[in-house]
Amino acid sequence: MSKQPALDNPATRSTLLMAIAVGKTRAEACGDAGITMQTLRRHEKRDPEFADQILDAEEAAFDQVERRMREMAVAGDSSMIKEYRSLKRRREARESRTSKLEVEATHTHVLEATNNIRELVGTLRARRDRTIDAEIIPEIVQEQTSLPSPEPLPEQPEP
Repeated sequence: MSKQPALDNPATRSTLLMAIAVGKTRAEACGDAGITMQTLRRHEKRDPEFADQILDAEEAAFDQVERRMREMAVAGDSSMIKEYRSLKRRREARESRTSKLEVEATHTHVLEATNNIRELVGTLRARRDRTIDAEIIPEIVQEQTSLPSPEPLPEQPEP
């Protein structure tokens, strides 16, 4: 029986995602899952759904840290106010990068769709032009085959 590639194994994937979701770094989570950072990056590039799962797990961890820091700041821990603001700026920067990637992906899809539509319109025009030619040709042929017969010559008196 062949061995599944590391992150195609559901148990390995689950271990990695849970470690990230509870706040471990990617490197720590990879260690828990028994994979390398290179394996993680390779799978992220190859599998967009997996990349989204990683981002979701990081978002969950971020939410926990943010909630705890906010609680500490509200309780009067002035060091947490500065850390909380720093964390918030990093989060906004990350969301901005993610949004830019989504816009780029959407733009690419729109360009591909536009090219497909142009190609389809060109095909339809070519078909239409061939149909028009096909309709004209029989009429021309019919006109050429149904030429009026020559008028008979007048009869000449015999001498």
